[in-house]
Amino acid sequence: MAETPGSMPAVRKAARLLKFLGRAPHPLGVTELSRLSGTHKSTVSRMLRAMELEGLVVQDPLTAKFSLGPELTFLGVYRFERGGLAAMARPYLERLQAATRETVSLDIFDGEKVVALDWIQSDLPVSYRSDPARPGPIHCTAAGRVLLAYQPEETIERVLGRPLSPCAGRTRTDPEAVWAELERVRAQGFAMERNEWEEGLTALATPVWGPGARVVAALAVSGPTFRLNRKDRRERVLAQLQLDGAALSQRIGYRPPQGPPPLRAGPMPEPDPSELPENP
Repeated sequence: MAETPGSMPAVRKAARLLKFLGRAPHPLGVTELSRLSGTHKSTVSRMLRAMELEGLVVQDPLTAKFSLGPELTFLGVYRFERGGLAAMARPYLERLQAATRETVSLDIFDGEKVVALDWIQSDLPVSYRSDPARPGPIHCTAAGRVLLAYQPEETIERVLGRPLSPCAGRTRTDPEAVWAELERVRAQGFAMERNEWEEGLTALATPVWGPGARVVAALAVSGPTFRLNRKDRRERVLAQLQLDGAALSQRIGYRPPQGPPPLRAGPMPEPDPSELPENP
């Protein structure tokens, strides 16, 4: 009996291909997947093309090899959210907001933009008032850079291969400049953006790690640049942010070989003298 795309054998074979891609330490080609799964190359190729159309896999245009696509990442994080990621994170958001008094958020990557799962507004008179219904751009927000920095290289290339729109006066729109910033995020363990998404806004973000050592969300603090431009305050905010990010990662099942995720403070960017308050 010939297989059809909706037949059970075809579904099981497609599921096996996804499992092989998810467990492999590197992208796999059609020939490798055919050998591993015991499925004819033509069948593997057809299934991969169908899954690529749905965003379940992506193909590297240079090597022609496949890896898991952004839709699976989003579905996995969405399952976390439906199963209680936002609920589990709420105490950490409350603690972070109480300690910093700035606006805090828990954000995920939906394959194109940054989406807030939960947030708490600042209680200070002058503060950043976020619009939770407004998705954030991935290339010029602190949370976006954290989420993008830990994506597969194919995903990063796809995002940066499109025109990057300026959002504010200091938005980086050169893909090479954004690549360099993502490398910095990985090296120091956090992201910072200042006057790149909105004028007068500064934000810090750190990764939230989940099972399998995957970044499933970003924890962020946002506030007026004139306040977070002060190095002493910014460093206190960052320390609390990374502390709560590491604690939340453990709470949702991240288990590194030794202890919690490293709290790598790294060098803080120096403030722009033109943005320093007159009486810090």
